[in-house]
Amino acid sequence: MTRISSDPEKAEGQHPGLLQEVEDELFSMYSGTDLETEAGAKVALARFEFDAFTFDTSDWGWQEYDYWFVYSCHALAWAVAQYDTALVPAG
Repeated sequence: MTRISSDPEKAEGQHPGLLQEVEDELFSMYSGTDLETEAGAKVALARFEFDAFTFDTSDWGWQEYDYWFVYSCHALAWAVAQYDTALVPAG
């Protein structure tokens, strides 16, 4: 069984049709796959198999956030603080 830790495009050469199968099985609105939660994504990736290909997610950092997400959270908190400061109390 071929296992790849992060990028299915690396295995496309050995497993023609892999990317389309990933699209159909994981990302299609008709697949029924729960990608809205971490647990659902883990289950979906663990169950996925195509032409002896599986995802090895054991070394994936599921709890790490990308810089853009953390930056957005800080920007949002700053914007809310600016709005709260600018409010004039009624009365």
